[in-house]
Formats: sequence, C-alpha cells, structure tokens
Amino acid sequence: MLFFSYGMLTHNDIMVPTAKRLGVAVLDGYRWEMLRYANVYPSVEDGVVGILWEIDKDILTELDLREGFPTMYTRLLVEVSHEDEMKMAWIYSMTDKYHAHFKDSVPNEVYLTSVREGYMTDGIEIED
Repeated sequence: MLFFSYGMLTHNDIMVPTAKRLGVAVLDGYRWEMLRYANVYPSVEDGVVGILWEIDKDILTELDLREGFPTMYTRLLVEVSHEDEMKMAWIYSMTDKYHAHFKDSVPNEVYLTSVREGYMTDGIEIED
C-alpha cells in the first residue's frame, strides 16, 4: 500500500525504517498548512507536494499510533499523482477538534527543521 507524507514523515530518519521512499508526489484538491504540526485540508484550487512511500499494514499501524489516529488525525485514502500516474495513498488530516486547538500555533524550530530536511532529500524547498 502507499502513504503520502507532507510533514515530519518526509524525513528518512523519522519515517519507519522499513518504509520504501518512492519520491515526490502531488495531492491535488488539498492545501498544506503549518500549525504546531503540519496539516492538509480540502481546498479545490490547491495541491500539496509531498513524498510517497510504499508501506505495509504493520507500518500503517505504527504510523496510526505516531499520528494520534483517530483522535488527533484522521486517515483518508486519496488519489495522488506520482511519476505521471494517479495512485491511491493514505494520508493523515488533522481532526476538527485539534485543528481548532492548534489554529493560532506555530511549529518549533526542531519540528520545522525536520520537515525542511525531509523535503530537501528530494530537492524541494519549503517556505516557513
């Protein structure tokens, strides 16, 4: 199965070591935001650049625990574009309760650095 990451899980040292990094992918119809933690939410006109991973059921279970599923983040099966093909991948999107809680927050520098480094692995620079 596939997983699309856009936050700390873009970083090789933070992602589960047995996950296989497949490279850059795009999630259309969503917008990326950086609160205390990264988040994506539906937005028809936007798209999010992230990293596609090949994972198995055990990795997904571990990611569910890390991401606070289903309390802090919900998990959705979405379509992403990767290497000129549309593929189905899991993503996490912050629940309404936690989105409201973190609405006016900003990430700490350690978190932001890990996200930047994760994207830079594939040559993608992100803005603060």
